[in-house]
Amino acid sequence: EFNRRWCLEAGALIVLMSDRQASPGKHSFDAGCAWGYLALEAHAMGLATHAMGGFSAEAAREVLRLPEHLEPEVVIAVGWRGDAAALPDDLREREVPTPRKPLAEVLSAGPVATGG
Repeated sequence: EFNRRWCLEAGALIVLMSDRQASPGKHSFDAGCAWGYLALEAHAMGLATHAMGGFSAEAAREVLRLPEHLEPEVVIAVGWRGDAAALPDDLREREVPTPRKPLAEVLSAGPVATGG
């Protein structure tokens, strides 16, 4: 229900699917790579994207009449960025840049430490 509000003004909704038969064991990884490049290309074109994992995969299967080997992974709203002031308060608060962790926190040149 929450994610529907991101979709109201979108120019397009994309259901990104993976094919379990074409790439068994790595189909979700392949779909993630496709999503990443879609987001980069959309940004280069001046478009905004919003990926949503909170959707009913079963409803997507039914509406799109998907065969069993296709897995709906995510729904992506694509469109021209609107004025954030037009968003409801709770969504507008989320439309700010988020700080990124320093590389030293997310990369390791050696074994990954465990515990504390």
